[in-house]
Amino acid sequence: MATAQEAPDRAGAQARLEGLLGVLEGHHAALLPLRLARGQVELENWVNSIHSACAAAFARHRGKTGTLHLLQEEIFRLEKSIETVS
Repeated sequence: MATAQEAPDRAGAQARLEGLLGVLEGHHAALLPLRLARGQVELENWVNSIHSACAAAFARHRGKTGTLHLLQEEIFRLEKSIETVS
């Protein structure tokens, strides 16, 4: 349970972190300002763009075989979760 003093400190820290995107590449981390979206659709477009860029970087780094293996594992995982829900 937070004390009376800790609660405002935590709220202040959280307010300072709003609008920041944490990025981790290898051993390097950065907090970047996230003022990209004016609405939910625009935010989803940015997330999809970032995801696509990461997937492309992974494919370049791992090559055709590594990427194919990752996609096969992901398809298997998704099929298994669909079976669980059904």
